Amino acid sequence: MPPRIPGRSQTKKKRNIDLVEPQNSYDASVKRKRCGPSLAPPSVPLNSRGLPALPTELLLNIISFTPSLPIPATRKDLCEDYSDRAKSLYVLSRVCQCLRSVFLPIAWERIDVFVTLGTDGIFCKRWNRQLAKELVRQLEIVTVRNPTLATYVK
Repeated sequence: MPPRIPGRSQTKKKRNIDLVEPQNSYDASVKRKRCGPSLAPPSVPLNSRGLPALPTELLLNIISFTPSLPIPATRKDLCEDYSDRAKSLYVLSRVCQCLRSVFLPIAWERIDVFVTLGTDGIFCKRWNRQLAKELVRQLEIVTVRNPTLATYVK
């Protein structure tokens, strides 16, 4: 036992750690620790309001209104901007775990390559090189950096 220092309390302060009980079926298999005071009242489950609380079918219906690149794509299709869907899916998949489980598989079900044209607007070697670099970048993400994403690609 360490020597006693006069004037100091010898009791250790305990950290406020409590187990968070699962609030919905998504969290039912996992109990998590939360340090510090609870931010939400105990009667309000996590992600019970707003966008994450919507049913999966409704979330899929909402995202279906964003246009996606047609397959097969023509040169005219490649000139139009279809990147909004991909950007929206990536952003939504980073909001919370609930939305990630819905939107990440949709974001990676297709590997779409978007490259803006130069000011001249013609298809040239530089544009083809940019397409190839973007395709290699996305394939590297799926195969090397995060192979679990490969299961989503159709």
